[in-house]
Amino acid sequence: MQRIVLFLIAILTMSTIDANTLTERQKGLAACACLMAQGDMNRLEPAVRMALDKGVTINELKEAFSQLYAYTGFPRSLNALGVLNKVLENKQSDWQEGKPWKRPAEWDDAKKAYELGTKNQTQLSGKPFNYTFCPQDDYYLKSHLFGDIFAGDQLSAADREIVTVAALSGLEGVAPQLAAHKQGAVNMGNSKQLVDELSAWLCNEGYTLSTKWSKGEPNPYGKYFIGQSYLADVGGGVMNVTFEPGCRNNWHIHHKQVQVLICVAGRGWYQEWGKAPVEMTPGTVIAIPAEVKHWHGAQKDSWFQHLTYHKDVQEGASNEWCEPVDDATYQLLTSNKQTTDENMKQELNLTQEWDKVFPLSEKVNHKKVTFETQYGLTLAADLYTPKDAKEKLPAIAVSGPFGAVKEQCSGLYAMKMAERGFVALAFDPSYTGESSGEPRRTASPDINTEDFMAAVDFLSKQDNVDAEKIGIIGICGWGGIALNAAAADTRIKATVASTMYDMTRVSGNDYNDAFDNEQWRHRNRENLSKQRLADPNAMAGGVLDTVPPQAPRFVHDYFDYYKTERGYHKRSGNSNDGWRVIGTQAYANSRFLYYINEIHSAVLVMHGADAHSRYFGEAAYHYMVEGKAEGYKFVGEPNPNPENKQLLIIPDASHCDLYDGGYEEKAGKGQPKNMIPWDSLADFFKKNLK
Repeated sequence: MQRIVLFLIAILTMSTIDANTLTERQKGLAACACLMAQGDMNRLEPAVRMALDKGVTINELKEAFSQLYAYTGFPRSLNALGVLNKVLENKQSDWQEGKPWKRPAEWDDAKKAYELGTKNQTQLSGKPFNYTFCPQDDYYLKSHLFGDIFAGDQLSAADREIVTVAALSGLEGVAPQLAAHKQGAVNMGNSKQLVDELSAWLCNEGYTLSTKWSKGEPNPYGKYFIGQSYLADVGGGVMNVTFEPGCRNNWHIHHKQVQVLICVAGRGWYQEWGKAPVEMTPGTVIAIPAEVKHWHGAQKDSWFQHLTYHKDVQEGASNEWCEPVDDATYQLLTSNKQTTDENMKQELNLTQEWDKVFPLSEKVNHKKVTFETQYGLTLAADLYTPKDAKEKLPAIAVSGPFGAVKEQCSGLYAMKMAERGFVALAFDPSYTGESSGEPRRTASPDINTEDFMAAVDFLSKQDNVDAEKIGIIGICGWGGIALNAAAADTRIKATVASTMYDMTRVSGNDYNDAFDNEQWRHRNRENLSKQRLADPNAMAGGVLDTVPPQAPRFVHDYFDYYKTERGYHKRSGNSNDGWRVIGTQAYANSRFLYYINEIHSAVLVMHGADAHSRYFGEAAYHYMVEGKAEGYKFVGEPNPNPENKQLLIIPDASHCDLYDGGYEEKAGKGQPKNMIPWDSLADFFKKNLK
């Protein structure tokens, strides 16, 4: 078989769009609405489960199915609610009930309902609408649909239109209404990009076949198919074949001719005898050699549409139909996306119990989440949100220290910010903690900077986050990484580097630049190079288990945090066997703060007055503002926005005091010193995330 994956301009125009705005929750609502409108209760049940898994609340689904009776009729509305009720017989613990339903005041005041409906209809239409031809329908639309129904508070007007567009996309003969509601969805608060993406996603995922390719008539060759298929003559010898979910043709052989398949909608399968199946999605092109036994058809949960024609046709060309593709074989097929998702879930193996080194605040909600980076790694994170928050909120991504995990101080920082009104995400970097990546305990300036930017991607797609108001906090070694991310990603509107290390500087020069010379760096590189062959997985060791009395204060401080009940965690590299010896080699040959003098957004560098690492933060601040600093071998231009850069020195604070606030006695005993100015950090973000 010769498999050619081509992105044909005409097909892609009809079939695909870059998905970067539609959230998983919105996809869940849309899938349920589209299937409900079609009356496909068999596919609706797993779609309801998926929607609940993706964050749609039970009460939101009730509201969506109730609203859609106005577009699809009471029978389908009631059937969909019946499916939801059935699914809830085995309710999962993480499914959310949502805010309690309350009776709208407009239901008891016909005048208010009519006024609200007129207002909503005018906004949705972009102008006043009066259907004088049929006053009854005009009244029903204003008073009931846009009045009584829109008065409910379970769904926003923008979400209601997403639901409506998805439902109408699943119906035939409603093109004028679908076009009107697509524009209405924009008028009610969705972007045109999102609405276009919604339509493309519904098509490409096979929920609807609202494509420009005609479905045609029932397939005259249907006796060679399992399930329902349709056939349309496109012209020029090209036929369009449409498969309902689960439909596939029998095994067959094209003699003396090559068959070409071009997927234009939905998701399907192609398989040759004795070989693994190939997933087909819009834009996939497959040329099937003559004399090859094969089959093709829809995936079990998706419509599928492909164009087909023959080439290299020889005299005596024919088609031989063979045995059906049996159900046992077909049901084993799983899409690549589903397989990848399952593998990731198994690989991450997230713990669900609360195992942080700090107690959970009663002021916040918490849940485990995952997200992917551009390097194909999946990061594990804890998402903290203020309790009872209803509007979109500013958000903050937090990570660090270098070698720590989210159960330690990054989680504490995130929780404290959530207490003060932010959505906050604490994540484990790539190759560490519960995040994916092999070999473990590996670091890279590029990969770690991408970790922060991927966290911003994730937060930007959350329904409760204002995507224009996202900041980051980097602690210790991640303070420098945060500055690098802020220099690279203009979506980051405010950055805090707390008790920061410049990992590239300390890796290249050692502490206080004690070995800032070519000879030492060369020997260091030689040793690391030899280690790669000797034992690339050897661990360097974490914080010392026993600290000599004469050791510097910061070594004692590290022990006190990472090795005692104050901050020890079983997944923390610093608490255990540290990094791989060669795991941080990339930092030793980099200078990744080169462009921080070009950061336009707000930055706060916070350090303890008594911290051994203070010189990292002060130098970074001065270079960021002035374009030059002691210890920096490079010189740049002064910052164009120096007025929003701050250096905050905390009196009497050590490096580790800014991990958790510090304690008067060892091992987290005695009175907390409260060295971290949480309110000041919150004020900094509130001022600059706007």
